[in-house]
Amino acid sequence: MESIGSLKIGQFENEVLKKIRELKMKVKVCILTNYSYPQYKKKYLEAGADYFLSKTEDFEKINIVINNILLDKSDTATNQY
Repeated sequence: MESIGSLKIGQFENEVLKKIRELKMKVKVCILTNYSYPQYKKKYLEAGADYFLSKTEDFEKINIVINNILLDKSDTATNQY
């Protein structure tokens, strides 16, 4: 398995997501951020994030996301937050 530890800080977000998907790692990725701009949401979801949540607008939805992850319901509409 390839290491993702060699990535530079400036590459972290997109490159780690892309590497996780390239390696077909069976993990769910939830971005929880204060920077909930539409362009960031688009960027992270396109890079492979399963969920994108705003800390200020969506924080109460984290329980739903965690439950969906635990129940492996990754293809539900929840990831559209």
